[in-house]
Amino acid sequence: MDTKKNVDFEYNTQEKLPLIHQVGFLCLINWSREGEVKFEVCCELGKLFAGSFGSNFEQQAWMVEFESVGHHLLDILGAEKSLATEFSFCDFEKLNNTIIFAASLFSAGSIRFEGEYDYEIDDFARAIGYYTGKVGEWSFAAIWRMPLVAREIRNDRHVFDFGQPEIIWKQAFKQPIDLLRKQVREEFIRYKCSQVESFATFQDGDLVALAKALFDERSIYIAVDDPAF
Repeated sequence: MDTKKNVDFEYNTQEKLPLIHQVGFLCLINWSREGEVKFEVCCELGKLFAGSFGSNFEQQAWMVEFESVGHHLLDILGAEKSLATEFSFCDFEKLNNTIIFAASLFSAGSIRFEGEYDYEIDDFARAIGYYTGKVGEWSFAAIWRMPLVAREIRNDRHVFDFGQPEIIWKQAFKQPIDLLRKQVREEFIRYKCSQVESFATFQDGDLVALAKALFDERSIYIAVDDPAF
């Protein structure tokens, strides 16, 4: 007996749903651009049914970008808080540019940074920094690091190649962001003091300040600290 059923999907860019659900829906749409997506629905007793999903949606460029941002927010907030956060697709557009910048940074496999400097930049093993933001009722903060893979001076420009950025500490609370920003700065100072290898900071480690400087095409200040001295 043919038990095949058709299920229709639709989306409303202004409808608010749990953030984790919106990200899942974006994943489904983006995966389906390569063809049908097979799925199974299971419970603790076993598989209930299986099927395939073929998207009739015309994929928009924002869907890929927002999926990347959504995964970043899920990583920062965690599943429980993401489930409790109501979010629409329009809300993604309202996010601070720094969050979108951070999402692209942390999803990249490698980062290249280059610029002209009239002062000497000592050798260092990694770059470290901190990051704050707000999503819905949640203020969040994170401390991150990324290893230096290679560096050179090319045509009077310093070129730095970094590996995969990694978040090594994060918090999210329903509290004023200024309070959490103060807490993460204190935590960042403790993290700097725990280093055993030389490290660099951009804009004193503040990713928000770094993003603003890049958006405004201003110079980026690099400081290198060596715990051995």
